[in-house]
Amino acid sequence: MNRSEAQDPYCYPGSDVLINQVGLRDRALLDTFEAQVVALNLAELSQKPITGPFDATRLKETHRRIFGDVYPWAGNFRANTGVMSKRRPQGYIVTYGDSQYVGRELEKVFKALAAENYLRGLPLDMVVARGAHHYGEIDARHPFREGNSRTLRPFFTDLLRQAGVALEWSRIAETPGSRERLMFARDQAVVQGDSAHLAQLMREASSPITPDRELGRFLGTPQAANRPARDGSYVGPIKAVSATEVLQDVGGRELRHELAKFMSGSGGWKLLQAVGTEVRIEYKEGLWKVRDPNQQVRSRGSR
Repeated sequence: MNRSEAQDPYCYPGSDVLINQVGLRDRALLDTFEAQVVALNLAELSQKPITGPFDATRLKETHRRIFGDVYPWAGNFRANTGVMSKRRPQGYIVTYGDSQYVGRELEKVFKALAAENYLRGLPLDMVVARGAHHYGEIDARHPFREGNSRTLRPFFTDLLRQAGVALEWSRIAETPGSRERLMFARDQAVVQGDSAHLAQLMREASSPITPDRELGRFLGTPQAANRPARDGSYVGPIKAVSATEVLQDVGGRELRHELAKFMSGSGGWKLLQAVGTEVRIEYKEGLWKVRDPNQQVRSRGSR
């Protein structure tokens, strides 16, 4: 924070330890607890992605899903902190926007993003360049007291995916000094409004998405997963659900079911939401529905 003499409203009185769900007052213990919980929540988020428009509500929900088990204020924009400043190891200081304007300023960013049709229909290089620009704009507002970068990464991964680009942040970390390069690139976008360096790093970690590769790249599953027959019945646990497909394990064989061919009026949608749940997926003439495998199937004449 820029007001070193003031008490941070997000910390326990007289300390720099953030108020947390389990009452930890030791910063090192909190850091360890946070890292463990966030890693699990990020893994779950990849299996159960958030849907809906890319707006302030989605940004808040992303933060809540990642940090809700750690901080009681997760999912809420920071308030009463004024501007925030961070000193980097290299010696420079990065200053973020005043908390009282976070909501208003973010609406401008999301309005601009909507005006660009959420980057859909653009060439890959332009998707990445504009994505980096909007990343910098949101980061400059720094909407959350803690966890902004860890929230923006999955948010922008999802944004670029729906625009046809697979962004894998882990690929940036594969080279020596990459963490420092990424931090500096983000800071350039925030302080100078120059997102070119960030775009370059994101481009190195991006590739086009094709229908056959989307689920495998998104979920880290084999790309040669099998397609079901037009008519048939398949029993096995749900492994993952993406925005377009469902992955099911049937006796060690992985099947992909297209959501576009799901018979929505047949019920059973809730069964797909619990990863690990065993279900029966039944096809008829290329369309499918979901059943509990233990459900008693009644004949048409029964009551």
